[in-house]
Amino acid sequence: MLPYATVEEAESVLGRSLTAAETLWLNYSATKSDYFLYCHSIIFVFLFFFVFPFYYLSLEFFFKESVRRYKIQPEVELSFADTIRCCKSVIRLCFLVVGPLLLVSYPLIKMIGIRTSLPLPSLWEILLQLGVYFIVEDYTTYWIHRLLLHGEWGYEKIHKLHHEYTAPNGFVAPYASWTEILILGIPAFLGPTMGYRYQKKVLQQLREGLKTDGGQNNSALHDLSAQNFKVE
Repeated sequence: MLPYATVEEAESVLGRSLTAAETLWLNYSATKSDYFLYCHSIIFVFLFFFVFPFYYLSLEFFFKESVRRYKIQPEVELSFADTIRCCKSVIRLCFLVVGPLLLVSYPLIKMIGIRTSLPLPSLWEILLQLGVYFIVEDYTTYWIHRLLLHGEWGYEKIHKLHHEYTAPNGFVAPYASWTEILILGIPAFLGPTMGYRYQKKVLQQLREGLKTDGGQNNSALHDLSAQNFKVE
């Protein structure tokens, strides 16, 4: 819950006017608990689990001939019955595994230091965080796939279900066993865990470097190095 009740109070504490985004966020979240705000992440999970797959599924069924030329396996199609079964499995997985996992992971989010208070992060901070998160998640997901899920034991016991359908559609991507979902949840949380505590320090160093190299800091040492160390 934000420690400010009004825009005027927040501006007084921050010593500046709120941005339009900060004003909207304050008006919406001022009386809501941090846990309630965190639960909003479930909305994005359902968005990616259902809305986007249904979009690609609609292309598959209603614009079949138009998208056929873009498919890697144009001759292979998933039956309507298999599509419904896959969809039901993903929905069940989302409600029984992904949703509860998000709800109980709130203490980890607090421990990492992710906050809901003002001021909101700048665009560069958001881009830096997302960049770190995506790199860490993509890298660790790759090695988990390669060393565990595509190993003989991991494939037979865990990952085989994901490759049950040879013809991909919108719901095949999240179609997996609950064990695999839990395992691949590790990279999703690893990025914020590693990145959030250090990205501010990195961003501050970048800012100081830009100020110094731009001549905004009165650094005699930097001026001396710039003057004497030149590339001929």
